[in-house]
Amino acid sequence: MLLVISTTFAASLSGHYVAVTSAEAVAAAQKAEMEQSLASVPSVLRPIGERMLAPSLFHCREYVLEVVSGSFNVRCDDKPGLQYNMDGSVREILYEGKTLQSRVWSEGEALLLSIASDTGTRTSRFQPTDSGMELKVQVASERLDRPVSWEIRYQRSP
Repeated sequence: MLLVISTTFAASLSGHYVAVTSAEAVAAAQKAEMEQSLASVPSVLRPIGERMLAPSLFHCREYVLEVVSGSFNVRCDDKPGLQYNMDGSVREILYEGKTLQSRVWSEGEALLLSIASDTGTRTSRFQPTDSGMELKVQVASERLDRPVSWEIRYQRSP
């Protein structure tokens, strides 16, 4: 089933974005969240938990997003772009040698992208704002006391 996305919404989200939130602020928020999420893990084992979480805790300084013809195209920084179907179905993608499950859906005026592995799920919520976009990210796993969450603000760039 193809998600019906209004052309206004697609236009409001499609574009080039540059982070307004500093890399230091994002790293500090992620570190605080990770400490709370690993609170019940013995301190000797926390570095292992942190290493396991690290690949999911990336953040992009720039995004190029395009919502068009039933697909959501995403490019993060200088990495190759990825294309996701917007029909709400789960699709396998190959990323850095690992098979992951991806799904895109809309909630109100936001687009959500979920990428799951056998150890957890990263969900990114792309929400247009007057000056750009707000991205809310949540990394969840049954191995964590609670999800690791953070937000980044982006401004539209020409």
